[in-house]
Amino acid sequence: MHWPFLGSLVAIVAVIRFCGLQGRAPVVRKICNEKTIVQGIGMRSLIASNSLAVLMAVVASSLIGCQSSGLARRKAERIEAYHSLDAEARARVDRGEIQAGMDKSAVFIAWGKPAEVRTVGGPGDAEMVWDYYKRFTREHPRWVPRYDRNGYYSTFDYQPVMTSHSYLARMVVFKGGRVVRWQNFSPPAR
Repeated sequence: MHWPFLGSLVAIVAVIRFCGLQGRAPVVRKICNEKTIVQGIGMRSLIASNSLAVLMAVVASSLIGCQSSGLARRKAERIEAYHSLDAEARARVDRGEIQAGMDKSAVFIAWGKPAEVRTVGGPGDAEMVWDYYKRFTREHPRWVPRYDRNGYYSTFDYQPVMTSHSYLARMVVFKGGRVVRWQNFSPPAR
């Protein structure tokens, strides 16, 4: 099961421990007249240091990013395959790059699950193709007549229509379970 907030939680705990806030909690001592005194850290510095820790945790969790967490999740799914790669191939996979000769597990870790898998060619010459798609939005101009209170239109208003499209962004071809070629495609002109 995937817990999307786990990375943020780990980052928050790490930042709090790094800032040294754990173990520096103020000592509260009751005095006879039922007043409490905060010793050790003054209240203002405690609030300031907690605010700093929260700010640093937010920055750290935003730096983690979706792509790196997806890469980390895919590495965890196929940890044996990742560790079986040599150092150069592991570095490429960590950067999201592939190279000729990589197996399917390495490509899965680097690029993720393909949107479409197909086989092309004949029985003795079959190649497996993994296709990756991306989405983009396009604005289409639309002029709508503006009607006055008598039902007549006097001018036009610009109200664009946004449409969502997908395109083939990447393709990798395997032969015998190994990468033989790949291609990145640029998005269509908008």
